[in-house]
Amino acid sequence: MRLPLREADDSVWGGRQPTFKNDEQKFGLSGWSKNVGLHPSGQSNTAAVGVKSRGKNSTRGDENYFSPPALMSFGIWMLGPALLKYGTEAQKQTHLPPITRGEIRWAQGYSEPNSGSDLASLSTRCEQNGDHYLINGQKIWTSFGHKGDWILSWYGRILRLETCGISLVLVDMAQPGVTTRPIKLLSVHPISVRHFSKTRAVN
Repeated sequence: MRLPLREADDSVWGGRQPTFKNDEQKFGLSGWSKNVGLHPSGQSNTAAVGVKSRGKNSTRGDENYFSPPALMSFGIWMLGPALLKYGTEAQKQTHLPPITRGEIRWAQGYSEPNSGSDLASLSTRCEQNGDHYLINGQKIWTSFGHKGDWILSWYGRILRLETCGISLVLVDMAQPGVTTRPIKLLSVHPISVRHFSKTRAVN
């Protein structure tokens, strides 16, 4: 017999300081980390990367009935597949294991105050400074940004004082130079604006 459909707050996101509504959520995170993997080898021990594990004959949406709840993760849905295909071995070894275990909660940063879906108009910049980048600017409308541990964002890249396209950069948000301000809305969906001031990133 199927369990009732889950509510939005039944989702498990993980992170450095995860919160659980009940023991089932805690068990769900533990079970997910053991049974679903994003591996540096490029192999997954269940279904395709980025898709919740589900039975062979189940239909899309059946995961809502499964117990315990699966891990909700931008790391699994978005960053993991990109790293498996394009990342260096060092990036895979650094980021994929904690993504798999639900130890890091990822946020995504695309929109800016004067840039929406048109990423060519990004004004936030990352400038190469030796073996790292320095990021200056801000991202806005970041869903659950105040709860993210790391953020994957697009920035205009500066090389030799000239802007040369855009780059996807991974930033640890628990460092100096990163500040977050929530945006108050009438809805319950939490979003935020994030400011970067000489924020260091090593990719």
